[in-house]
Amino acid sequence: MSHRFIRDVTRRNRSIAAFGLLIFVALAIFGITRNARQVALEIDTLASANSDSPQWTLSQIEVEYDRMRLALLSAQPDDPDSVDEFGRRFDIFYSRIQTVSEGSGFRAILRNEGGAKPLASIQLFLDHTAARLDAQQPFTTQMKAQIESEARSAEGDLRALALTGLAIFSEQIKDQRELVFAALVKLAVMTLVLFAILAVSAVALWILWRFGQQKAVSLRDAMTRITAVVNASVDAVIVADEQSRILEFNGAAESILGCSKGEAIGASLAEFVVLPEDLQPRRGLLELQAKRANGDEFPAELSMREAQVHSGKLRVIYLRDISRRVAANAELIAARDRALAGEREKSRFVSVMSHELRTPLNGLLGSLELIRDTQLDERQASFVEAMEFAGKSLLHHVNDVLDVERLDAGKLELAKIDFDPYSLVVDVATTLRPAATGRGNSLSVEATNSIPKAVIGDPARLRQVLMNIIGNGIKFTRNGVVQIELEYAMAGQSLEIRVIDSGIGISRADQERIFDDFVSILPVGAQDISGTGLGLGIVRRLLKAMGGEIRVESEPGEGTVFWFSLPAPCAIVRHSADHQAKDAAPPPPVPPRDILIVEDNALNREVLRQMLLQGQHRVTMAIDGQDGVDAARKQKFDLILMDLNMPVLDGMQATRIIRAGEGPNSDTTIVAVTANISREAAADLQAAGCDDVVCKPINRAALNRLLQAHHRPSAQAGTPGDEFVDQSTRDDLLEMYGPAEFATLQEAFLQEGRRRISALQQHLMYGDLEAYAGVAHQLAGSAGILGLQKLHKLLKIHENAARAEEKETLSQQMEDLLDLWVRVEELIQGAAARTAGWSGASETPLARTGSKLLH
Repeated sequence: MSHRFIRDVTRRNRSIAAFGLLIFVALAIFGITRNARQVALEIDTLASANSDSPQWTLSQIEVEYDRMRLALLSAQPDDPDSVDEFGRRFDIFYSRIQTVSEGSGFRAILRNEGGAKPLASIQLFLDHTAARLDAQQPFTTQMKAQIESEARSAEGDLRALALTGLAIFSEQIKDQRELVFAALVKLAVMTLVLFAILAVSAVALWILWRFGQQKAVSLRDAMTRITAVVNASVDAVIVADEQSRILEFNGAAESILGCSKGEAIGASLAEFVVLPEDLQPRRGLLELQAKRANGDEFPAELSMREAQVHSGKLRVIYLRDISRRVAANAELIAARDRALAGEREKSRFVSVMSHELRTPLNGLLGSLELIRDTQLDERQASFVEAMEFAGKSLLHHVNDVLDVERLDAGKLELAKIDFDPYSLVVDVATTLRPAATGRGNSLSVEATNSIPKAVIGDPARLRQVLMNIIGNGIKFTRNGVVQIELEYAMAGQSLEIRVIDSGIGISRADQERIFDDFVSILPVGAQDISGTGLGLGIVRRLLKAMGGEIRVESEPGEGTVFWFSLPAPCAIVRHSADHQAKDAAPPPPVPPRDILIVEDNALNREVLRQMLLQGQHRVTMAIDGQDGVDAARKQKFDLILMDLNMPVLDGMQATRIIRAGEGPNSDTTIVAVTANISREAAADLQAAGCDDVVCKPINRAALNRLLQAHHRPSAQAGTPGDEFVDQSTRDDLLEMYGPAEFATLQEAFLQEGRRRISALQQHLMYGDLEAYAGVAHQLAGSAGILGLQKLHKLLKIHENAARAEEKETLSQQMEDLLDLWVRVEELIQGAAARTAGWSGASETPLARTGSKLLH
């Protein structure tokens, strides 16, 4: 129930009560008046009764009777005057009796037997006497005697009549007095009640007057407070009517809008604020443009409420000048943009420096690798080993700086793959054991409980963490013990690894500082220990990115314990011992291929050429992007190694030109060689048409893996045209991998191919032709590797049509692609069924290699 409804009901009840009280007072006054009139009437009646008193009449009857009898006694027959006097007194007495007999005031006597009977006797006497006197007979003594005798007989009746009348009239007077008394009592009561009502009304009026006075004071105080609040507000407060005419205008409004209250009152609100047509009263703030009296516009915040008053609706508007805040926000945004630009510049600088550092390192380490294969004496071999150690150390420092930049920028992508954590730790320990032995330390690995054979995580980053922590333990321990403990919490699916050493220890004050960047805490006499101070900082960042944390406990001279934990959900074990052994084996050699090297750095170009020549490959070199494009137009290559940062034409532009043209290498595998492999750069490279990216520096092992991954049919083998498969390529693969692993490779291709065919259909349906071209390019590359010549060619047609945004052509050729894919599946599944000993349920290292190729 609303307050307004309650207020209306209360007001109506008060009106009804006041009206009822008024009616009651009117009735009371009417009753009192009426009763007073009745009392007055009764008093008048009593007064009249006194003037025509029946008692007086009755007493007069006896008087007149006595006068008549005295006249009778005095009457003498011979004295006519005395006889006449008797006659006159008789008539008076007769009239008195007639008054009683016929008077309305004497009816009570006539209705009373004690009065009616004597009256009848008296009336009989009068009638006899009147008859004698009216008979015109002489008044004789005898007549006198008879009349006197009869008069004496009537005297008793007269007395009885008088007594009866007096008794009756006395009773009537008594009743009248009682009636008057009752009326007076009633009048007094009503007067008293009316007085009480008037007294109560007077008290009520006094209370109401006091209440009204208090309300008036309270209202005046409230108005004073409201006025003070409104005037003290820093926001403009404007009150307008329904026609937007300004009714109130506080001091802040005068200051903000530059207009006095006198000038603003009665003006239109539109002169200061342009309100939207659909603006409704709201609690929230609305940002809009307001106008000062001089016409200047400024940003403002506005809120509006409506109030219902007797004259209609009022609009109460709060207006705030936000010019400074808007300017401050704009300045903050500009500062943020400058900071972001600075951050991008920093990232670009790091990327450039990474490239500039890695490029000479690539040539340096590659040259050292090539020199080591030559005939060196012992002294020269030691120099080469020292240079290689220095180069790798420098590369390690560069990688640390890049890792810090990537982690801080949130650009690091973590893998989620299956790996054996215990084997990983053992492998790291094996790698570092020579270093530990060199410092006289023993290095051991121990699992305190059952460790899963496979967990899900990023083994490469975990290896990096272990290399840093265990490497530190080895560096700061001499002739001591470095022990690695693993513990797996099955309930929390987490892995905890502790690295315990008996080295020099860390003071409590330095235990937190060691995780800061560029902080190296080296004790006296440890000059043989070097480092950038970035290792533990990177470790903490990596563990945090993986959802883990790291702690340290140490006492100077008693050793140090680093332990860290990270989420490691259990994974299904897929790798058999046999496969692991095969995974560790070096990849088989790749048949000689025609390879184009596009590299502006002469040293790197030569190093790459020498490495490829050792594999009997045929190498062509280009000194920049434009030179590479020209070379690609002249000859068909099996692989193009494309540097990115080059003069004249960079590698990305050169790749686009080669892909977009109709030259012999439009579908050749192009591998970008760069030092910047950030997520954005990889996406740009893929969009440009690169099949893969390899990071500098490149050694022979990495180069062999790259050639293995992108093994394509030889250009010299000729183009088989529209043949369904390139049998020579498939025969090479079969010979290279063997029947079982070749079948596994094809099965992996089928799984990925089904997913990508489905993706192609979805991209075509939603019109995302750019994504369509990317998927077609990836699947075409995989099909070419497996010698699926016709599928490869059709996918390249699809890729080119997608890049040309020929959606209708793609729709028409989608059916051909699906039919061809069915034939490919039949081919591969038929071949698999013929392969003895093959089991599609297991995943081999080669299968994983195949998956990588498909990606």
